[in-house]
Amino acid sequence: MNGRPSGLTPVNVKLASRRPLPQMCMRLGLGEHVVVDGPIKCDRVAYRFYCEPPMSARKYVGLTGLEELSKLPGVVQIDLHKSSGDPVDWRNGSLDKIFQVTGAVTDHAELAEHDRACTEDVVVTYVHVPSARLATPQSGEGGI
Repeated sequence: MNGRPSGLTPVNVKLASRRPLPQMCMRLGLGEHVVVDGPIKCDRVAYRFYCEPPMSARKYVGLTGLEELSKLPGVVQIDLHKSSGDPVDWRNGSLDKIFQVTGAVTDHAELAEHDRACTEDVVVTYVHVPSARLATPQSGEGGI
């Protein structure tokens, strides 16, 4: 069996449904008869929000608003991944995320409020390069 139940998926499944996906997969892999009757019922909406730097950012300076964000009902964990002065590059995608928020909310309206709080109430400061010098992918340099 090679289901690779790792990373974000098991966390979100457990937050949304209270079901331990890795344990269920291990039991199945050991030959136990595991029965899931239809799709797993989820009584919450689980999420993980990544704050990634914009194209013009070259260095992370700091941020404000994480303490207030942590007080929102449903926020489970906030992880800060950068220290002041760390270089950042948008081309690294989520590997260069500034912070991430993991949570579970009751509905999509509450999810929208958490997204708004992550994008508007948390203010991240960067050192930017002038827009004329932005590095964009050239033909053959990767990208999608």
